[in-house]
Amino acid sequence: MWNSPELFRKLIWGVMFAGFFIYSFQCCFRSFSTYVSRPTSTKYNMYFEPSKLIRFPSITICNMNPHNSTYLDLAEQRPMKAYLYETLKTPWSDDIPRPAIQKLQNFNVKNYYRNSGQRIEQFIEDVTFLEDPLEISDAFKEQFTTHGLCWTFNADGNRRVNRTGMDFGLSFGLNIDQDQYPDFVTTAGVKIMFHNYYEPALIDEYGMALSPGTENFISLSYERIKNLKAPYGNCSSEPPPLYQNYSVSGCERQCFTEIMVQECGCRSYYLRGNQYDECTLYKESECVEAVIKRYHQGEFSGLASCTCQDPCISELYKATLSTAEYPAKNYGEAFRSG
Repeated sequence: MWNSPELFRKLIWGVMFAGFFIYSFQCCFRSFSTYVSRPTSTKYNMYFEPSKLIRFPSITICNMNPHNSTYLDLAEQRPMKAYLYETLKTPWSDDIPRPAIQKLQNFNVKNYYRNSGQRIEQFIEDVTFLEDPLEISDAFKEQFTTHGLCWTFNADGNRRVNRTGMDFGLSFGLNIDQDQYPDFVTTAGVKIMFHNYYEPALIDEYGMALSPGTENFISLSYERIKNLKAPYGNCSSEPPPLYQNYSVSGCERQCFTEIMVQECGCRSYYLRGNQYDECTLYKESECVEAVIKRYHQGEFSGLASCTCQDPCISELYKATLSTAEYPAKNYGEAFRSG
């Protein structure tokens, strides 16, 4: 029977048919499974639009010294001075007496930083934007961060540009006034951050340091990323209650604010939320510092309000810094002699 040519051919065709049928079924099953899973792919386009107006970033600038030494030596500022020396654990901390608890409870931290921080007219000078001079008080707005009193350019996000180059950006000079640095401030200079107007200025995390005695040139690149919503992706465009647009940093700051209010009954001076009381210096010392440490250790990461998705639309400003010595030797000598 096995020697029959007819049967052998049937067997070969039967095996081939079964194999092709199984292969076709697997292909159909894989295609159907892929379709049901709704896979996503990233499409990246780069194009040049010379005539399009692009929103200029908000620029937050902070002096690395938020404490005016003359103001800090005033009698009514002794609670803050004692708190700073004790917190920093400097070798001369024992020379500063611990203030009474009652004084700490009544001490307003934001008012201290507002009065101790460097005035805008003393800090920033010779401001030009798109080659046009600007009034400093109109161009920069007050901003409180973990560095105390800072100043933000284009805080409302209304300024736009459509050309590149040093002549079509922002230019200004800074005077950090090192004579007013207390003896516990170890670093001189400023920190600067580029961000969207609706994002908090996380100057500690993303700020760039600029040194005194230098001229700095910073070039920016702008990226706009659009993510897809479910079922193709997992993004959010719903702004947190304290912010007008959604961003990961705003969501995280919202989470941090809610945790602090829940744990301490108040918010720190640099956080948004006028519906919450500001923490006094006593609360900062006895509660806020511990909550910040626990937050950074990830103790609250499991909370639903702390689960922050990627934004559906994000705008990024990436900075590249180059530095030169200022002033040049002969220019400096001519300036001092003239």
